[in-house]
Amino acid sequence: MVLCLIAMFLCLTLQGANFWARDAATPNIPAPFLASDIVWAISLLSLLFYRLCPWLTVGCGWALLLTVVFVLTPITGSFTPFGFLDQNTFAIANVFFAHVGILRGRGLNGTEGSVPHDSNKPNDV
Repeated sequence: MVLCLIAMFLCLTLQGANFWARDAATPNIPAPFLASDIVWAISLLSLLFYRLCPWLTVGCGWALLLTVVFVLTPITGSFTPFGFLDQNTFAIANVFFAHVGILRGRGLNGTEGSVPHDSNKPNDV
């Protein structure tokens, strides 16, 4: 879960660097750019609560991905598959690592990790 948290932090940091470079190159920042910046900042803040409420981080990751796809893609006009992946790689990776972290940390059945083995008890054969 910690490695996924680090990977999500790196993905969001790189996505923020892309947003910062985009905002620096734009003289008058349009409202969709500001909306994506705000969703990005909320996603970054949600990482602080990943250990307590991982579904909040997953929801914010999905919100960032959907904002980038449905708000920014029509503005930039990158409708090719390579243009789509160029803009959305870090947001997609963020959502991926959030889900992997939940599945690894919680287990598929909703329990916290794996069941610890008690070495004092004899093995039942």
